[in-house]
Formats: sequence, C-alpha cells, structure tokens
Amino acid sequence: MEASFPTARCERCDKTVLTYVVLDEQGEESRRCVDCESPVAAAIQWVTADEVRSHGYYFGAAPDDRAVSGCGNGCGACSIRNN
Repeated sequence: MEASFPTARCERCDKTVLTYVVLDEQGEESRRCVDCESPVAAAIQWVTADEVRSHGYYFGAAPDDRAVSGCGNGCGACSIRNN
C-alpha cells in the first residue's frame, strides 16, 4: 500500500498545502495548514508522495540548491520549502 498525505487549498497561502489535525476544547477536529497554521476549510484531498512533491514538499535531505528553480532574487520563497 502506498502512503498518502492530506492536502487542501489554504486561502491565506493561496495554494494547495499539507494539512494536520488539531482538537478544540470540545474535542472536535479541525484541519490546519502546515505552512501558516491557519484553519483550512477546503475539502481534503489525499495525494501520493509523488503528488505531494509536486506541491513543493520533499522527504529527507534538502535537494541540491542548484537543482531547485526559482526567480533568483535570493529570498527563498520561489524554491522548494524545507518542511
């Protein structure tokens, strides 16, 4: 069986992100964005490891910076995130 990962559209980040579950004071579950921690109300889509990589996440050691594309201004926002 292949692993799958929960993703959804984060309005604050304006993109598809990985999500995680939190419990409120009453024990009710809600989803949050792993990047900005905002609540995510969009429907969850479960994706494969290859699909999650297409959203900018990676597993293990950071990729070689020379292999990462970006705009070149040096801020790091265009490159693959280190999550």
